[in-house]
Amino acid sequence: MSGMFSAYVISQILRKKFLISYTRSSNLTDYLNPNSFDWKYNSSILKGKSADYRDLFCKVPDAIRERNLTGLASMFTKDVNFVRMNWDYTEHFRKFLGLQNVIPWLLELHYADIYLKFFNTLFKPTNMITEAVNKTVQNVSKLACAHIRMGGSDTIPGDDTHTEGKQLKHVWNFLKVMEARNYSIFIATDAQIVREKANALFKHLLEAEGRILHIDWGATGDDLVNGYKKVVVDFFVLTKCDVLVLTKSGFGIMAAYLNSDVSKLYCLTANELVPCSRYTIHNYYPGDLLSH
Repeated sequence: MSGMFSAYVISQILRKKFLISYTRSSNLTDYLNPNSFDWKYNSSILKGKSADYRDLFCKVPDAIRERNLTGLASMFTKDVNFVRMNWDYTEHFRKFLGLQNVIPWLLELHYADIYLKFFNTLFKPTNMITEAVNKTVQNVSKLACAHIRMGGSDTIPGDDTHTEGKQLKHVWNFLKVMEARNYSIFIATDAQIVREKANALFKHLLEAEGRILHIDWGATGDDLVNGYKKVVVDFFVLTKCDVLVLTKSGFGIMAAYLNSDVSKLYCLTANELVPCSRYTIHNYYPGDLLSH
């Protein structure tokens, strides 16, 4: 999402049309539809046009860093400019002269509301996703959720560790209190061992169907379609929670950004669970957490 956002801002600064290219194997429009304008890329537009590709994965171009509009324009001189990026350049964009005449809300809003506005401008869930989300939370009056990003688990080998197992006692204790207060419990996680523990702890745990996988880690094997669907459904359920617990993860942070109605938000630190908000998350999880 951060890469899409940065590419979108660049397109607006340079007065170019913004489109999203995706493959048949990961068809974005199975999960998200255009909202206020049609961003669907079709290869037919390449006919008779010049094209270029820039890989800006984990990079900040000099033109962005130096707020050089001429340099930025020189990076994208073709009729069709493909770009791969994954970082949020907001702090750099805000120093571009004249930005208030192009995207004033980028200067006016907090990160949380920037992403809320950006997402709602571009996207709305497909009927398939909406129906799956509604099925997951049907007949629920109060919903307490946690996004538990472990990393380094057997479920996704090779991933870096995000959360230590000993930290989870704070999450479990908190959610048990919520369950006693008649909250329904929903857990989104990247680790099967967490899923199993949650099922053992809670009487009426809500779950989206499908296997656990991580979109960025090139999953293989069976049931990939339902696995990718589960990722999206988990995300949208998190945007509907009344109470939300976060661990160190851009996925959870983005869900919190889009959940403008959340009444209570908590961030898991090394030693405790602390109250936070959509506007203070980065105090607890600093760094490029939105880079993926």
